[in-house]
Amino acid sequence: MTQQRPFILIAHRGVSAEAPENTLAAFDKALEQGFPHIELDVQLTRDGHVVVIHDTTLERTTNGSGPLAGHTLEALGRLDAGSWFSTTFRGEHIPTLAEVLRWYRGRAFLHLEMKSLEPELPVRVSELLREHGWYNVPRLQPGDPWAGPFILTSFDKAQLDRVRLLLPSAPLAWLVEEVTPSLVDTCVASGIAMLCPHARSVTREAVALSRERRLRVRTWGVATEEGLLNAYHAGAEGTTVNWPRRAREVLRGLEPGES
Repeated sequence: MTQQRPFILIAHRGVSAEAPENTLAAFDKALEQGFPHIELDVQLTRDGHVVVIHDTTLERTTNGSGPLAGHTLEALGRLDAGSWFSTTFRGEHIPTLAEVLRWYRGRAFLHLEMKSLEPELPVRVSELLREHGWYNVPRLQPGDPWAGPFILTSFDKAQLDRVRLLLPSAPLAWLVEEVTPSLVDTCVASGIAMLCPHARSVTREAVALSRERRLRVRTWGVATEEGLLNAYHAGAEGTTVNWPRRAREVLRGLEPGES
């Protein structure tokens, strides 16, 4: 049986169920498994470089310690970001955004989440997107956030507003807990193209409301098959998920006509 409608599975921090999150190994695994949509988190080092990591501290995903923002890029480059997951990945490093943009240009669609709230972060991200030619790639469908090759996301609307001033036509997505009429109004007024509610909160009514205002919807926070199916049946266009390969099999197993 086959999946009944398009639903984009976005490898959350790469295939983070099978490789250390936010590393090149996890991103490569996403492409190897046929998932070109990759989500990653970006933050600033002490000396103003953009690196790919989720936490504001180093302990959980590296052999370092202390706040990320207290370290220089050189210091972070000496850390092991793979052994915590498995000795198979010993030696994986914290990537820079520049490295990711060079390596995956033309091969991946990046969902870039600006994790930290520093006003300088959107500035540096915007500069890197221009420098590495990502912002200049022709968009097949102007205004369509899925037209590629990237979309900038954040839970903090102020960061999205900063990007809008720096990259006027860049696609933006607002990460929220749930869709409300006031949030939809704010998105429309601010030129935000996509709302991203939690998978457990999204409903058919929320998706319909968004589509009425020409907003796209994809979800986050899928932890179980139940959450995946809730997002799918609500009519969302996709979701981030740590285990995209298993998610693909779940959706392929839907009965004909299920939507």
